[in-house]
Amino acid sequence: MIKRICKTCGKEFAATPSEIAKGGGIYCSRACYAKAQRRLVAKICPICEKEFVAYPGRIYCSRECANKARCRGITRSCPTCGKEFTATPSEIALGRGIYCSLDCRSKAPKRSVTKACAVCGKVFTRKLSAVKEGRGIYCSRDCANSAQRKRETKICPVCGKPFEAKSSEIARGGGIYCSPECFHKEGKTDNRVTKACETCGQTFKVYPSRVLKGLGKYCSRDCAYLAQRKEYNRRYLEQELQARYYAWTEAVIARDGLRCARCGETDVSLLQTHHIQDWKDFPDLRYDPDNGIVLCLDCHASKHPEIENFIKSWRRDSKRRRPPRNCEYCGTSFKSRHKDQRFCSKKCSGLANRAQTKWTEIVCAECGEKFPIRQCKLERGKARFCSPPCRARGVGRERRAENRPLSLERICGTCGKAFKVKASKIESGRGMYCSHDCAYSARRRRVTKICPICALPFETKPSHHTTYCSPECAHEGRKRRTNKICPVCGETFEIKPSEQKKYCSPRCAAEARRRESRRRLHQ
Repeated sequence: MIKRICKTCGKEFAATPSEIAKGGGIYCSRACYAKAQRRLVAKICPICEKEFVAYPGRIYCSRECANKARCRGITRSCPTCGKEFTATPSEIALGRGIYCSLDCRSKAPKRSVTKACAVCGKVFTRKLSAVKEGRGIYCSRDCANSAQRKRETKICPVCGKPFEAKSSEIARGGGIYCSPECFHKEGKTDNRVTKACETCGQTFKVYPSRVLKGLGKYCSRDCAYLAQRKEYNRRYLEQELQARYYAWTEAVIARDGLRCARCGETDVSLLQTHHIQDWKDFPDLRYDPDNGIVLCLDCHASKHPEIENFIKSWRRDSKRRRPPRNCEYCGTSFKSRHKDQRFCSKKCSGLANRAQTKWTEIVCAECGEKFPIRQCKLERGKARFCSPPCRARGVGRERRAENRPLSLERICGTCGKAFKVKASKIESGRGMYCSHDCAYSARRRRVTKICPICALPFETKPSHHTTYCSPECAHEGRKRRTNKICPVCGETFEIKPSEQKKYCSPRCAAEARRRESRRRLHQ
């Protein structure tokens, strides 16, 4: 350590050679270093006229002088009672500081301005503040409302009286008559249009506005209800007839098959059903399967030359209905969900796959009898024995030939008894306990602990980090406190057992850190 003199306070202190080599060891403490870095100026306080040293921006020597300076006011006289009072410059700048109290302010005459109403021309008075805010133009609310409503004076063509009408109403074509009575006297009430009811055919009158909205089709509610029922019945009948037609098509295809009766076409996308007796002339035979036949598009078009283009356009329809198919396993007809569906159900698909499975007969390695087995199992090398007893005898014989024991003696991990277990179980990681009860008790193993509150022993699982025997003891343990002495101030304070506090307060902790930094600085 090398002794040096502080450049700020002049005290002698010790510094290490490494600090001096780095350019340090000039000041004895951080406070002296901070004072050296700050440029202090000598000033005189304008309140107490004392001399002090401070930064260039500081004006007063202390906080008390600063508060006194802020509270210094300007002497003014109240215009109501004539008393003198003091007001701060900030209050005067905001437009206050005129009266000495609220009572004088309420007693003071209100400052008002005389104005003329912009509608009726009456002279009235308003507050100066209201006039500054842009109000005080009209003498009353009625005048203000009349000014906001733009009206024009017109003369009624029926009674000849003048009346006021809104400008918006005149722009829409109204504002001609002064009242509904004059409007009806002129004879312009009945501007309705004559129409015929779409249900019963009777003529009735309706306003043009309802016609423009798409209304006014029926003369009464009964006719409107009947029309709605007819529309519902028509849609229901269409759905029923469509379902009957689809059933007839499926019956014809199921009888004749997917083949054209004239040219023998088998492409499913080109086949249709045809009525032998005409649909229009024989309504009783429309849904009779004996009156139908399967034809291709060209043959069907030749039967109906008047609608040939319509029939051939079905070829371009990508969303046409798929005809029924026959299941490849059971032979039943079904509706296909996609073009590649071959079976009617998953059961038929599984049975067909089983029927296609390749089976092979091999000889059992133990008893010598033949037994069937799948080809895939034979390829994996799992087909050696015909039954579990033969497999047990064969594996045992192989183990004895290799001098490998069939069973081994082990000690139970729970009760400590010796027992025998198969070698195959030991190889698979089993055979640790002599019975199911020992295995279950091993899974239910408990550890004995002592409660720190009631000092009673209790059992818990090893995986549970339980400290107390019950919730009551846990609550009592959380409420417990330990007395400790603060190393800074020497006072005793309480802490929880789980806490690791050294000091009684943050202030003492900060003081301890400050002492430690000073100790390191002087070393």
